Amino acid sequence: MSGVELAREVRFRVAGERIGTPASQPHDKSPEYWTGWIMAYYQWYRSVRFADMAACGLVHSTVIARYIYHEADVSKFVALADEAMRRGPESPTKLATLRRERGMTQRDLVRAADVSLRMVQLYERRQNDLSKAAASVALRLAHAIGCRVEDLLE
Repeated sequence: MSGVELAREVRFRVAGERIGTPASQPHDKSPEYWTGWIMAYYQWYRSVRFADMAACGLVHSTVIARYIYHEADVSKFVALADEAMRRGPESPTKLATLRRERGMTQRDLVRAADVSLRMVQLYERRQNDLSKAAASVALRLAHAIGCRVEDLLE
């Protein structure tokens, strides 16, 4: 029973009234809605913490990229997420590795590249994809670290 159908049944049993119009529920949910729903479902289904999911790369930006799974049975996404959880926490990004090798903190990089701290954090946590960044941003980061843009991309 959907939530709407359940509410209608409760109303019928409590008040003895049936609502004449059919229960409807839109089937075309937005990618953002599906992403939140499937992440909450997986968290509940496997009894894992969201922090553990995030450490394994199951964050909004990577899950929404799998939106095609909204048409499949939920077990397909569960299998995909299980594989990510089996692999464990992701290795550091090239950006983080090169930054650390140069002895730079994130704040040092922010100042040198003239970008926001949040941007660097999102790239280093793989919550944003550096390969999809504006060319000027990638170039500033590479220059600040002292490498080629290609060296930052994995």
